[in-house]
Amino acid sequence: MSSSLNSGDDSDLDTDGDTEANNKRAAEIQLPFPVEQISTLSRSAFQQLLRHHHLTQDQLEFVHDVRRRSKNRVAAQRCRKRKLDSIHQLECEIKKLKNEKERLLQEQTELKQNLEEARQSLCGLCKSVNIESGSEQDHLTLLAKLSSSDFPMSSPGLKDEESEITIEMVSCSPECDPDGPQAELVKTVAPEAGTQIEGADSPQSCPFTASLLNTCLDMNNSL
Repeated sequence: MSSSLNSGDDSDLDTDGDTEANNKRAAEIQLPFPVEQISTLSRSAFQQLLRHHHLTQDQLEFVHDVRRRSKNRVAAQRCRKRKLDSIHQLECEIKKLKNEKERLLQEQTELKQNLEEARQSLCGLCKSVNIESGSEQDHLTLLAKLSSSDFPMSSPGLKDEESEITIEMVSCSPECDPDGPQAELVKTVAPEAGTQIEGADSPQSCPFTASLLNTCLDMNNSL
């Protein structure tokens, strides 16, 4: 951009030198109008100026040369201006892109940090879920065992104690012989182990009724 400005300064110096040379040449050929009109007039006004004055061949060549160089100079100035505008626009775009790049790099760094934190959190969550799922699986296994009919709900000794009920017959039922000896012991066993009845070996022992046996069995099942 500085080189373009320097070229603009050089162009101004060239213009001043050309103006001085043109004035000197116009005085030599005795041009009937000022040199400034050659470059400032519009095309139609310039054509009228030439028709109004009867110029010699040297004068016509000088006038057309001055006007051509003036037009070229104006076109060059416009080109330089467009070039400077383009350079300024590109510099603004570069600055904008640099700022955008810095912002994107900062955002990328933040996203990487967030991603790393999310990974660590996910790993911790996965470990926690694995531990909890394993514990829950153990609980479910234990619950399935407890729900199974084959799983013992109590110790064997306790089951034996609860599954057996000893009933001492103080006296025979009304159906027994009043003169017969009293039954010594009646033992009922849980349905799983079968039902066993023990009584006196004497043929005169008193048998108990079916309703009493059912009652004992119901009590055993409820326990």
